[in-house]
Amino acid sequence: MCPWFEPRSGSQIYQGLQRFLQALSFPQKQVFSAILSSNDPLDFSLTFDYINSMFEIKRTPEFTGWLDGLKDKLTHARLVRRLEKAAKGNLGDVEPVGEGVNEMREHFGTGWRMYYTQRGRTLIVMLGGGDKSTQNADIKQARKLAATMED
Repeated sequence: MCPWFEPRSGSQIYQGLQRFLQALSFPQKQVFSAILSSNDPLDFSLTFDYINSMFEIKRTPEFTGWLDGLKDKLTHARLVRRLEKAAKGNLGDVEPVGEGVNEMREHFGTGWRMYYTQRGRTLIVMLGGGDKSTQNADIKQARKLAATMED
C-alpha cells in the first residue's frame, strides 16, 4: 500500500499528499496544489480520477498527413510514442500558443512541435506539427484550423 494513502490522522494524510505531489509532473501539480490549498486533506477523491484520467486523441487529416510524411522513421516513432504517452494522461512539456491551441514540445533533432486543441476534459484533437524553423507558420495554421472546428 502507498504510504500516503494508509489510514492516518488528517495532518498525516495532508503530509502524505504533499509527498505525493512532489513526485508528480507539472500539470498534475497544478491540480493537486489546488486540492491541497483547500485545507481539506480528507477530500482527495478527485486525485484518483485525475491520476487515472486518459485522453482520447483524434488526428485531423492535416496532422496525419504531416506525421506520415516525415522522412525520418526514428523521429516518426518518437512522436508517435509521445502521442501514446499523452493518451495515457502524460502530456509532458506543453505550452499554450493562443486561441485555444497548445504546443507539445519535443527537445530532440530540430525541436519538433505538435499542435493540439482540447475539447472537454478528455478529448485532444491534433491539428498539425513542425519544427522550430517553421514554428510561426505552424502555429498560425493550427489556430486557423482550430477556429474552423466545431465543439
